[in-house]
Amino acid sequence: MVVAIALVGCQSKAKEAPSEEAKVANAAEQVAADAVLLIPSLGFAVDAPVGSSFAPDSDSSFFIRTADFGLLVREVAAETLQHAETEFSSTHKVLHSEKDGNNYAIHAVYEASMGSNQHTVHVQREVGEKTYRCSGTTEIETQIATMLRVCKSLRASD
Repeated sequence: MVVAIALVGCQSKAKEAPSEEAKVANAAEQVAADAVLLIPSLGFAVDAPVGSSFAPDSDSSFFIRTADFGLLVREVAAETLQHAETEFSSTHKVLHSEKDGNNYAIHAVYEASMGSNQHTVHVQREVGEKTYRCSGTTEIETQIATMLRVCKSLRASD
């Protein structure tokens, strides 16, 4: 008696770690497309990932919710970028800031002793005659660019 066993497709291949270029390409493919999110009760619009929603918080504030993070937008007294950076520097490390007229954006990180870092975005925008702050936090650094993009797109709806 002869017994024959065929092993098909059982080659052992060590999987290679993806290159940095492959990681960037994969991340770019996973970025959700933006759509205009209207906030009619307050007369605003933002460019946010498809599927985002908003929820009123008060007469002058609202939440923007995406699949990955949330942002709070509220009316504030205008402050300078220098003042905001000074306030953040007492508890956070400011990684990036930029200014455009009276508008500004800050990306800061709170480096926790237990190893989980809290990234914060803080964007001030003038819309009409009022000033608004859009802010949020995340532990996932790759979400920062999208958070900043959403906040910086805050504008009056047409």
